[in-house]
Amino acid sequence: MSPQRSNHRMTRRTFLRLMGVTATGAAIAACTPPAGQVSTTGEAAPVEVSPAPTQVIEIRFWNVWGAAREELMNQIIARFEAENPDIKVKNLVQPFERRAENLFTALASADPPEVLMATRAEILKFADDGLILPITDSVKQHELD
Repeated sequence: MSPQRSNHRMTRRTFLRLMGVTATGAAIAACTPPAGQVSTTGEAAPVEVSPAPTQVIEIRFWNVWGAAREELMNQIIARFEAENPDIKVKNLVQPFERRAENLFTALASADPPEVLMATRAEILKFADDGLILPITDSVKQHELD
């Protein structure tokens, strides 16, 4: 049985939503603090609380939007970074004809990008191979749309 191809095209709006959710999921995963330890003995001493330093997280975004589309992607990234100052997105354009080879090399070296532009068929393959982390629970936990 051969897989059937869907005639539905992904709209720019849907793509941007997916990229936003993906980037947000990566940021949430990277920003989750380790579980704290609770002391159960003795009295608590007063402690001066100072705000935690903001750590900037860098997300590598591999995509195939070169040439004229690269500037559009840079504008989208700039807006995202303005709304999320603790996240820096590194736009890494991959040549379409070499992107699969580059990705497999990155996966083999255990250094894949945090966010990747992929086709629907690739996403299904990555999911079947356990290469994509589900973010549904994180999205629900942080009440994201």
